[in-house]
Formats: sequence, structure tokens, C-alpha cells
Amino acid sequence: MKGLETTVAGWTLIATTLSASSLFGASSLEQLAAEKFGHLTPAESRLLRSAPTGDTAWCGPSANTADPSNDPSHAATWGQTRTVRSALVRWLYADPRAVPQIAVSGVSVGGAFLDGRLDLSRIKTDLPLQLLRSAVPKGIDLSESDIRLLDLGGSSTGDISASNLLVRGELLLNHGFQADGAVNLDGSKIRGTLDARGAKILSGGQYAFSLVTANVDGDVLFQDAQTNNMIRLSLSSVGGNLSFIRAGFDGRATGLEAINTQVRGVLAWVNIKPKHPNITLDLTFARVGALADDADSWPTWILMNEFSYDKFDEPENIPKDLESRLAWLQKQSPFRPQPYLQLSKVFRGMGNDDFATSVLIVKDKRQREEDARRTGILLRPVQLCWSWFLRSTMGYGYAPIRAFGWTVAIVTLGWIVFVRGYRAGFIVPSEKDACASFTATRDVPAYYPPFSGFIYSLETFLPFVELHQAKYWLPVRKRVPLARLLPWYLRLHILSGWVLSTLLVAGLTGLLHKD
Repeated sequence: MKGLETTVAGWTLIATTLSASSLFGASSLEQLAAEKFGHLTPAESRLLRSAPTGDTAWCGPSANTADPSNDPSHAATWGQTRTVRSALVRWLYADPRAVPQIAVSGVSVGGAFLDGRLDLSRIKTDLPLQLLRSAVPKGIDLSESDIRLLDLGGSSTGDISASNLLVRGELLLNHGFQADGAVNLDGSKIRGTLDARGAKILSGGQYAFSLVTANVDGDVLFQDAQTNNMIRLSLSSVGGNLSFIRAGFDGRATGLEAINTQVRGVLAWVNIKPKHPNITLDLTFARVGALADDADSWPTWILMNEFSYDKFDEPENIPKDLESRLAWLQKQSPFRPQPYLQLSKVFRGMGNDDFATSVLIVKDKRQREEDARRTGILLRPVQLCWSWFLRSTMGYGYAPIRAFGWTVAIVTLGWIVFVRGYRAGFIVPSEKDACASFTATRDVPAYYPPFSGFIYSLETFLPFVELHQAKYWLPVRKRVPLARLLPWYLRLHILSGWVLSTLLVAGLTGLLHKD
């Protein structure tokens, strides 16, 4: 009997101990918070009881994120029962007595109204933080903090100051996240993905979202996002893709500023809405692995000097034809040659050498037109005519095969002219005896080379070529219009050969290129 009583007492003690230990975390955390903050709201009590278990503390009547009762745009009607003081959240991550009692999954709260500005600046923690479908109207300060993961999915906040933030996982501003103020992540390092899909960021300042001099190891996603101001990503690096698919830009000064931004993956600028001609797209000195865009999303002007990309992305709706890409290059202002050189390089990498050559020819044409525009009005026509001649004869040296067509045309014309002159007796042997025989009988001695109009035209056109025609047959001066013009035509014929040959050599050696 005594042994049975001892056994029952032992089991009672064990049960009491287990029950106390299962509740110790929550009650202890609530007790510490009550000592610090006094009376706790129902939402704060829920949060403090859930923190040790890792469960999400839903402060409203429903735990369904899609339930209208969790819409943060109606947070003003939620009342005191759903209010959590922002200072309490900071305390959970900063107080050395509170931190050990929080589950490794971190603090997770949903449908809460955070009273006051949430100051998590200079906090270093291994714990994640989730604020789901919550309202933080006074904004958030995460400056110089170090956090494992930050999830603000579906929440509504004021401005977010998070310069020099380190997120060792993902930064989630998705699922209808809205910021009524600028989001500043300048100098931040995000080891995972920055997901702002479907976000709405409205700001009355100089920018809506700033990620300057930052580093994101994963993707940066602004798909279906909306903003009324600039998104700044200058001097930043993105280890994955940078996507603006179906992004909406509304406002007079809105768009993307990505000066000297490095993207290892794809820059996707597709289905931008509305199709606003005044959207800014500044890709100066940017570098991306692949480019995915469409003509309907191109703004009136694109800044793309020194913008480089390895290829165009695969989908069929991405323009890869010469006409569309030349129209795209026309949108840069002012003119810069590098975008043409870059496009030519990409076309050549695609195996389309004809497109690559055409781009370089258009580049030189535009560059010479710009040069002519800056000169005096008297020299401008001369420069434009010279540019036309170089383009027509050999494509500024990029298409020297064009010189062959001109050679054929000039030699053929000379062939016709010289044959007619020969038959009219205006081209005669240069040797005295042969000339006398030809004048008398229309024949030359057997030892003398007979006349060939084609060979004569070819030899006189090509410099340094000896075909035994030019020095044996010469035009004769007579008082006949054709006879008087023939010597002058011969000189022009010879000069044309020298000019085309010289330009051909200059073109093949690159001396004609306006690089």
C-alpha cells in the first residue's frame, strides 16, 4: 500500500512538472512583458503565447489570409483588441531574457495593428520575423539590422527605412503588400530573393523604392507591382533575374533607374502598364546576362549608353529582328555608338552576321550625320555626300563586297564607252606604224596586240595591273564631241579605280570605321 502511494505521488509530481514546463515559455514571456509594458492587449497576449511555439498569432476573428476581416486597409476599424505595441516587438528581438524563449521559426503575427513606428534598427538576430496582413501605418526602421528572414506579405506600412540591412534569407513584400511611403534598402545585402510581386508602393518623394549599392544573391521580382515614382537599383548587383513583368508605373516621374547595375540572369521588361511614353528607363552602364523586353513596353526615350547584355531571352515575343532592334536603338537620346556595337555583337553571337553588319553600317551613318550636324552649314552637304558615297560603295568598310558591285558597273560602262570609241576611230594604236596601218585599213600589224574593250576598261580601272592594252591604245583628239570627251572619261575611269581601290584597302583595315 505504501509502495502504491509512493508511485501515485511520483506520477503526480511528473505530470505537474510536465504541465508546468509546457506552459512555462508562454506564461514566463507574458510575465516578463507585463513587467515591462504593464497591461497587455488581447493581441499582445496571443503573440506572447505563440512566440515560444512558432505558431502564427492571428489577432482577428479569422486565420484565413483571404478573409476580409484581415484586410489591413480597414485597420482603422479593428479596435484595441487587435493592437500590438511596436515597442513590444522590438523587445522580443532585443531583450536577452525574451529572445531565448522564442521558437527558432521566430515571431509570426497576422491581422495585427502595430501602434507606433516599428523600430528594429541595429538588431542582430538569428530569428525570422513575419508580419502577415498587418498594418504598420507609422512605418518600419530596419537600418543596419541583421535578420534571418523578413516576411511582410499582405501587410500595409508607412515608409520603410532599411539601409545597410542584412537579410540572410528572403525579403518578402508580396501578396498585396502596400507601402504608403518610400522603401529604402540602400546598401542592403539579401542572401535570398527580394520578392515584391504584386506590391503597391506609393511615395511623394524622389523615389518609391531604392536599392542603391545593394547586393541580392537571388532574384529581384517586381512582377505585377505598382508604383507612382522611381525604382532605383543603381550600383547594385543581382545574382538571379530582375523582373518587371506586368509592372505598373503611374505618375509623371516614374520608371526604372538601373545605372551600373549588374544582373547575372535576365532583365525582364515585358507588358509594362500603362503604356506610358514618359516612363524613365535608365540602363546606363548596366550589365545583364539576357534581355527580355517587348516593343509595346519601350518608353519614348531609353538611356542605354554602355548597356551590355549577352543575348536576348528565348520567348518568341522578344524582338530579335533587325528592324525592331534598330527602332529600339533610335530611342536613345542623345546618340551614342556603343549600343550599336553591343547589338552587333549580340547578333553575331546569334550567328546572324548580316544583321550585325547592317547595325554597324547604321551606326556609322548616324555618327557621321551627328558630326555633320555640328559643322558649319557650308560643309554639311559635303560631309553628307561623302558619307553617302562611303556607305554606298563599301558600307563604311563593314561591307567591302559592295565595292565589287561598283567595280563591275564602272568596268562595264567603260567597256561600252571604249568599244564605241574604238569603232568610231577615236581610240587608235599608240605606235606610229600600227596607227598608220589602223587609220588606213582599220587593221593592225600581226605583231601588235588587238584591241579588247573589256580588257582595256579593266586594265585602266585597276591600279598596278598590266594587261597589254592601255599602253598600246590611246584616245585620239578630234573635233567630234565624243572624241573630245573620251580622254576626260578615261581620266575619270582611272581615277575611279584608284579611289575605290584605296577605299577598299582602308575599309578592310578598319580605317573607315567611326569607332
